[in-house]
Parts: sequence; structure tokens; C-alpha cells
Amino acid sequence: MGQDGERTSWFVAVDLYDILFGLRTGISTRWFLKREETKTLRKAESAQYALSNLFEAKARLVSLISEAGLYKLILKSRKKEAQKFQNWLARDVIPKYLAEISANHI
Repeated sequence: MGQDGERTSWFVAVDLYDILFGLRTGISTRWFLKREETKTLRKAESAQYALSNLFEAKARLVSLISEAGLYKLILKSRKKEAQKFQNWLARDVIPKYLAEISANHI
């Protein structure tokens, strides 16, 4: 659960790094993600959640990133696929959202 009891989707951090930056290590998210946008899951705890398949063979910990954290990482990426999402957000979503807010408050 996320803040205010909302359901939050979580993503395996190393997979996101690989997809968005072409790296599996060496990325520090602590500078731009809030603490509640990340979590670490221990292998011993994962059995109760049936998530043991997230762990590589000898890994004892797996880092997870929330949906909000995913969007922040996408905005940091320079990959072509991420730039398509960035452009869609900047050209379509945000202008429509701002226009809707403006129309509803006038």
C-alpha cells in the first residue's frame, strides 16, 4: 500500500536501470527519489509475499521502485523509448491537464 492506503505498483530497480539507462549498477536514486518511492525486500521476507522469483540466484536483497519513482526515472533517461514518453507527457498530457484546470477554475 502507498500513502493514504492507495495501492502502489512496485518495479525491480535493476530491471528499470537496465531498460532506461542500459546499466545494471552504478545508479544512485537517493538524490532524486523520496524514501517512500523505494523499498528493499529481503529474500527471507519474500516467501510470505510469494515474490521469491524476483531474486537472482544468490541475491538476498532486491530493491524496488514505486510507480511515481518509475516516472521520475523515465524523465531522467536519455533512451529513445523514454524520450517518446517524455514528449507525450510534455506535448499532450500536461498541456491538456493545465487547460482543464484553467477551464474549471475560471
